[in-house]
Amino acid sequence: MQPPRPDPRVVAVLAGRVIRRVDGQGEWESAVEKLPLGGPASVTRLGLEGDEQADRRHHGGPDKALLAWAAAHYPRWADWLGRPLAAGSFGENLLLEGLDEELTCLGDRWALCPAGHPEDEDPPVSAPVLEVSQPRVPCYKPGRLLGQADMAARMAEWGHTGWYLRVLVAGQVAAGARPRLLQRPHPDWSVARCWKAYACRDTHPQEWQALRRLPELAEAWRT
Repeated sequence: MQPPRPDPRVVAVLAGRVIRRVDGQGEWESAVEKLPLGGPASVTRLGLEGDEQADRRHHGGPDKALLAWAAAHYPRWADWLGRPLAAGSFGENLLLEGLDEELTCLGDRWALCPAGHPEDEDPPVSAPVLEVSQPRVPCYKPGRLLGQADMAARMAEWGHTGWYLRVLVAGQVAAGARPRLLQRPHPDWSVARCWKAYACRDTHPQEWQALRRLPELAEAWRT
């Protein structure tokens, strides 16, 4: 796989509240639509302060504290939908430039250093430290939000899953922060490969079992 770019950047930090919506299928509740935060946000072991999840069985918790999404995906989705999309349309908490599913690996540890922090200095104590725990399994809710019933299937096909992060060290983050890679224990296990192992677990069980042996993988996928 390719090494990460030396200059990844947090384009936006986003959070959302649970909202009751009504569409052609009836009423539903979700916090899938995230909105950019204007200033520094507190990151705890359970995610961004003020962010919510309607379905706590499949979202949230220590292994899914934050959802990251590649900013580079948005133009392709805008072309497919035929209209521009606002940041947060995929439920992400961190919109990242310079990182995607091919450039990010399971177990990667990143410190989110504030913009302008010298690269030759250790991350400040206020910088959150995050660890990649698993790909996000494409969910129907972004598609329902955007009125596209087949969107989850297209996310799976394109490998635009995003990835979940656990918070190892709490701190503060704002747009413009620079993720600094601290550790990469599994350079052969990109998020893209993890997703393929999960999606093809019935036809390629050996790959799936190899993934499940990695201790950094989210507990729900290991058990």
